[in-house]
Amino acid sequence: MTVERVGAGPLWPRPGGVAGGPRKFADVLGAKLRLSAHAQLRLEGAPITEGEARRLDEAARELSRKGGRSALVVVGQRGFLLSVPSRTVITAFSADRLEGAPVTQIDSAMFFAQGAGPQRGAPDADRTTRP
Repeated sequence: MTVERVGAGPLWPRPGGVAGGPRKFADVLGAKLRLSAHAQLRLEGAPITEGEARRLDEAARELSRKGGRSALVVVGQRGFLLSVPSRTVITAFSADRLEGAPVTQIDSAMFFAQGAGPQRGAPDADRTTRP
């Protein structure tokens, strides 16, 4: 699988940013997700982890299956806005920036505790699969 970049600039993380040498987003993710130029800027200094990358891929697949188009994906203490059809991470932010802040123009949300499975919100959050 490959990862395509959107926009100009260096692919994150920058050289010397990771112990043992730099790693490309594609190496961490291992799936066909894109990272926007804005997301690249927001992630400088706080690289995406392998666990976050796996969760983003899982969320993109599940949300696509459910018909999601624009989603908030929260993994542990970080949030990501994801364009589901284009499989593009639009932006990223920390939980402290999420608290009390409105997130608009999304039709889906998915929450993951770090290292755990999806967290279901309201009891009817998955009503599309119920009879």
